[in-house]
Amino acid sequence: MLLTHAHSDHIGAAEHLRTAYGTDVLTHEEEVPHARREFLHQVTLGKVLARAWRPGVLPWALGAVRSGGMSAVPVAGPRAFPGAGALDLPGGPVPVHTPGHTREHCAFHLPEHGVLVSGDALVTGHPTSRLAGPQLLPGMFHADRARALAWLTALEALPAGTVLAGHGPAHRGPVREAVARAREHASA
Repeated sequence: MLLTHAHSDHIGAAEHLRTAYGTDVLTHEEEVPHARREFLHQVTLGKVLARAWRPGVLPWALGAVRSGGMSAVPVAGPRAFPGAGALDLPGGPVPVHTPGHTREHCAFHLPEHGVLVSGDALVTGHPTSRLAGPQLLPGMFHADRARALAWLTALEALPAGTVLAGHGPAHRGPVREAVARAREHASA
């Protein structure tokens, strides 16, 4: 199992799969302690409550709490990627460092398939956003939004025609166009 980052909504089943089936859980080396829950960089209840008046925030927050979003879901045995370049896994995923959403977020490029798994570095929708299409998540969700915006450069030159985001539907079209649209939304 590849983790783009260690937020609860992205690692929910990782520990179960690791213990029940011996599934390896791989992530960026600096996300390993995050996955173990040695620290947690995730939107706080205070940040959510301060924005509860905004459209979509309260229903999203209630749904997140009901589905266990406030629970600690550590992964006991995550491992760092073994080295640079493509991973020795089906599809040959290549980790692409995209920090900002979390300190060491990574996307995954599948060059043979023209696919980018963008995690939360580039999303295509979210219940707390009025936007549709490629965008950054609202600011409360990022450890460092300016850094997340700057690191979109790591994605824009990738030869991929499909973006599979951590939130929102699949996006079909060149990644550079998706990144351009996300930047436009961010500057508006």
